[in-house]
Amino acid sequence: MSNRLDEELDEILKKTQDLPAASKPRKPAKEGGSGSGTLAAGIRRVLSPRVLFITSLALFLSALLLQNVAGGLVGVFFWLGLILFIVAYALFFARPRDTQSQVRWRGKVVEYTPEGGSSLWNRVRGWLKG
Repeated sequence: MSNRLDEELDEILKKTQDLPAASKPRKPAKEGGSGSGTLAAGIRRVLSPRVLFITSLALFLSALLLQNVAGGLVGVFFWLGLILFIVAYALFFARPRDTQSQVRWRGKVVEYTPEGGSSLWNRVRGWLKG
């Protein structure tokens, strides 16, 4: 069994050595049109609510830790953290959510269909699964 596997692997490797070396792999084009690469879209990706929540938490903790060392900075850190927390909370609910998420494999949309269509048996199995 292992000899056969080794032979098949050697055969595959020989076939791939004959192929020309590929240059850089191409990235699939992103959907969304021409506006997806703008500066505003990049800023929105970087300033996600998650990043803002973490930054506000870091500011709150630094205000707590610097309480005895630098009394004047505590108020500034606290208020900046509170403002960032409120902005992150607002962005979390203001962002449009993708109500119809798409499963993708290697950049292509995967559509699942039951093997037997919408038969009674498949509907009962789906109902039992939950």
